[in-house]
Amino acid sequence: MKKQLLFLLLFIISSSVIAQSVQVPDVIYFGGLKLKLTNRARKIVQTDVDNILRNPKYLQIKIDRANIYFPVIEKIFKEEGIPDDFKYLSLQESSLVPDAVSSSNAVGYWQFKKESAQEVGMSINHEVDERMNIVASSRGAAKYLKRNNAVLNNWIYALLSYNLGLGGVKSKVKDKYVGATEMEIDDDMHWYVLRFLAHKIAFENYVGKTPAPITLVEFGDCHKKSLKDISGETNIPLETLIEYNKWLLKNKVPDDKNYVVVLPVNSDNKDLIAAVTKNQSTVTQQPVKNKDRIKVKLNSKTEILASLPEPSQSSSTEDNELVIIVEVNGVKAIKAREGDTPARLALRAGIAVDALLKYNELRKFDKINPGQFYYLQMKRTKALVLFHTVQEGETVWSIAQKYGIKTSALRAKNRMEKNESLKPGRVLWLKRKRPKNTPVEIKKIEPVKITEKVQVAETGKSSENKVVKQDSIKVNNDSNKNEIKETVVNNTASVDVSETDGEYHLVKAGETLYSISKLYNVSPDSIKAWNNLENNAIQVGQKLKITIANQKTGYIIHEVKQGDTLYKITREYGITIDELKMWNDKQDLNLKIGEQLKIYKK
Repeated sequence: MKKQLLFLLLFIISSSVIAQSVQVPDVIYFGGLKLKLTNRARKIVQTDVDNILRNPKYLQIKIDRANIYFPVIEKIFKEEGIPDDFKYLSLQESSLVPDAVSSSNAVGYWQFKKESAQEVGMSINHEVDERMNIVASSRGAAKYLKRNNAVLNNWIYALLSYNLGLGGVKSKVKDKYVGATEMEIDDDMHWYVLRFLAHKIAFENYVGKTPAPITLVEFGDCHKKSLKDISGETNIPLETLIEYNKWLLKNKVPDDKNYVVVLPVNSDNKDLIAAVTKNQSTVTQQPVKNKDRIKVKLNSKTEILASLPEPSQSSSTEDNELVIIVEVNGVKAIKAREGDTPARLALRAGIAVDALLKYNELRKFDKINPGQFYYLQMKRTKALVLFHTVQEGETVWSIAQKYGIKTSALRAKNRMEKNESLKPGRVLWLKRKRPKNTPVEIKKIEPVKITEKVQVAETGKSSENKVVKQDSIKVNNDSNKNEIKETVVNNTASVDVSETDGEYHLVKAGETLYSISKLYNVSPDSIKAWNNLENNAIQVGQKLKITIANQKTGYIIHEVKQGDTLYKITREYGITIDELKMWNDKQDLNLKIGEQLKIYKK
């Protein structure tokens, strides 16, 4: 009885301490910004802080959850390079309840909608929902915030984009605060930002002050294991594992990619923590077995993520094959191999089978074609090039796959009925919608004359309808420089084109598709579309059609200054980010001080 009274007394004392009011300061530091709150803004934040602290019981529950989950979130945010204070956003979004669901069907710790979660790499299907996985969802939130801050160059606006989206936040952006180090927060600031500041102020003095009863350890060696199996291995009660791994909808780990099971380990069980940490380090930071992930830029429009095999004892030759992942229209895609099925392809790509089928608009019984690229993310609603002329045998799906756009978008842009077939020679609009008063254009497809004499690189010997082109790609992998040599064998042909009025470019020795595109200020993809090229290979003497009439003729140079972002520059000149990136062959949103950008007159 005495113990119970003592416990009650301690609870009342601790609750009274927690319930004490916290005063909102005039200046708050967040994400490298010095935030100066006006009196009106400070009063709004103070009201929110008081509301958060009003109920000691529920406040203590949130503090306890934060003490358990924040170490995981802090580690991930440090790895991703975003401000640590964003961890308080998880309390604002879900109170760190794993299966929280909003009225708009946002789910999990970070309240992701299904499409947004899949865009940042989370799997959602009948077996798993990684929005309820603290590791996967926290990394997804970090990627989302980091991506948006690259455009907005202000962590407050990046924070607001989490609620409004990148498109919705643009109307709230003030140019003077883009790239700024100080910012005034008035009562006209969006409520979402003020509510976040209240959570940061209310919780930062209480979270982490007392040790958490458990430590969350990431357990990675779990392919095809059930939670019951893991419980037997770790002596952690099954009910406890289920409580912290609600993302496993069937209590069993699939084998379509690397997943992380969270082990709630008693903080005093140091032996188990040490054993698991040593042998099962964070899987999300480990490459696929026997592979290191690297990035290789091939040209202005294509980026390869190649997996290089380590010199180790491999279980099979296939595990050590080079995995090639390219970007088409800004969407990552993987090259299929002989004998691939959707399941095998998804496993190698590290995504769920259902996701692979969805991204590529496939059915489960559709055949995977060797050599074709299949997308690992949602395709876009528009392409990088303007038009495509339909060739014999092409379908809406095959053209949509070629340019990385959705079939529904392709049909909509060309005002096509759902089951309307394609006629060879039809000119399809890929970037903009064909105006209603513009009739469908059908071009006459001329037969191609094939010349029998084709050169073979480096040997000088003739070959029948084959050319071997060997490209070297230099890669910097840690401190070691590796050289990947990819030999591409294509059936090719020389095209006999008569002299024209200057709309054609005659390929000279040493020229590449990229250098020619720079010459005429067009994209390499546009040249490929105008000439129906399947890849970037061109030959000396080949004549390439260049549609100069569609290009801008005059431009100015903008030199990047401190605080400039693509968003700020596009607003200054009244252009789009896509135009600025295309004109300057930029693949990302990063800028360097002193960099010179072309701005074409409209």
